[in-house]
Amino acid sequence: KRFSLEIGFNEDEAKMVHRLIKNHTRLSNTASREDIYSDKVIFNFLSHIKTKETLDMLLVLTYADIESVGKGT
Repeated sequence: KRFSLEIGFNEDEAKMVHRLIKNHTRLSNTASREDIYSDKVIFNFLSHIKTKETLDMLLVLTYADIESVGKGT
């Protein structure tokens, strides 16, 4: 968060960056290692996500990351 503030993000943006980084690995691991059709898995993951905006941004970040290091890159 501190780095985000140092490079010019405002407080709200810095908090979002912090949340995204914190939950990015969690989403990737959940999607690739757990039963994503299980209610328990879904609710456990969502308990860490506070807003739909965060979930949407996290989806885009994680998808881009997975695609960038996937097969054929």
